[in-house]
Amino acid sequence: MLVAAAERNEALAALSDVLRNAGLTMLVVTAVAALVAAAAVGALLSGLAGIKRAMNDIGAGEGDLSQRLQVRGEDEIADISRGFNQFVHKIEQVMLQVRETSQSIAVASRQIAAGNHDLSQRTEETASNLQETASSMEELNSTVANSAANADQARQLADTASRVARQGGEAMGQVVSTMQEISTSSRQIGDIIGVI
Repeated sequence: MLVAAAERNEALAALSDVLRNAGLTMLVVTAVAALVAAAAVGALLSGLAGIKRAMNDIGAGEGDLSQRLQVRGEDEIADISRGFNQFVHKIEQVMLQVRETSQSIAVASRQIAAGNHDLSQRTEETASNLQETASSMEELNSTVANSAANADQARQLADTASRVARQGGEAMGQVVSTMQEISTSSRQIGDIIGVI
């Protein structure tokens, strides 16, 4: 019986060692699993925090469209990061096109304003030349009425008439040139309006 009791104690001691070792192994495995799970959750939350930070930078009025997310791996966070980067890139391209179009419109507007100013000056000059021509014609009529008997005066009148005719031709040439510029400016305005 003593032998049986000793064997029984040995068996219980061995069983106790096995249970202790199994318990320690379970604790170690549980601790390792908890650390792995914590690392995975930390990586996931870190990726989400980066996405949140970039979206806040753009949405908070900064408008920094140069923000890009780092794409790591092939998981859902990486897919979201890629999609976000594509979205921001497209918005950035649209904003660049809007800026270029605005600059083109500003340049065209300045050119049209300068052309209109030049056209206005030429129109005023043409009107002044026409008024001068009309005055010269009145003067010529008066001179012809008063100088019929004097041959020298007739020659002077012929010279004046020639000059007046030349000035009238020049004035008409300026009027035609001014009208062509008005037509060209109108086409440019139409082209710009068509672009807008």
